[in-house]
Amino acid sequence: MKALSCLLLIALASPVFGEECVTETDTYQGHRVTFETCTATIDDAVKADRDGYRFVAYIVKWKGQRIVVTDIESESDLAVGDKVSFVALTMPPSWDTTATSKHLQFYFNGVPAKSQSKP
Repeated sequence: MKALSCLLLIALASPVFGEECVTETDTYQGHRVTFETCTATIDDAVKADRDGYRFVAYIVKWKGQRIVVTDIESESDLAVGDKVSFVALTMPPSWDTTATSKHLQFYFNGVPAKSQSKP
């Protein structure tokens, strides 16, 4: 019964926050690293162009928080309401042997497969 309640809670929480995530955990240099591959709806797009240089980032909701997902290659051109795929990476920095510092980073991972095809 607890498992069913937990699954129901997860199913209900995803649409509220506008995200879907799949989590993987690994070990790197003796530290636990977690990768969450997520899909969320874009709340806002932040773009800049200057002298041929380009910056692209998207604001989405992740775990009830607004976060910025940066397209490092700046090749995407998505808009508010589009779906975006991103990776949330949690890990301690390699120089911190005590694991007291923690990093949380977000990386653009493209457009979700089901969003790429037009109806």
